[in-house]
Amino acid sequence: MADNQMMQVIKLFKLVDCLAARGGATLDEIREALDISERSAHRWLQTIEELGFPLCDEESGGGRGKRYSLLPTYTKKLPNMTVPDAGLQPSEVLAFYFLKGQDRLFQGTVIEKTWIAL
Repeated sequence: MADNQMMQVIKLFKLVDCLAARGGATLDEIREALDISERSAHRWLQTIEELGFPLCDEESGGGRGKRYSLLPTYTKKLPNMTVPDAGLQPSEVLAFYFLKGQDRLFQGTVIEKTWIAL
């Protein structure tokens, strides 16, 4: 994976973690966590919605602006990050991870086609 793509994935996970935190995050908190501009923060929020994440926004009291969050039922907390709850056991997640790491073994097979469809 190219460095730029890896950085995008890292930012996506950081954003999910911010949004899944108790009370969500303000635009400024997102900007700080991802080290991006306000415009980029808005683009990231749009991207995460386009990816199907259930994004909520609500005005916070005291004129502090909107707070953005994910539906609490949508995420599952792991020790160091938050991921969408796909209803998988940790062993199943690891199996998918290792399967993806060996993608060339499955080129042209039904497994590859199924994986791409996920």
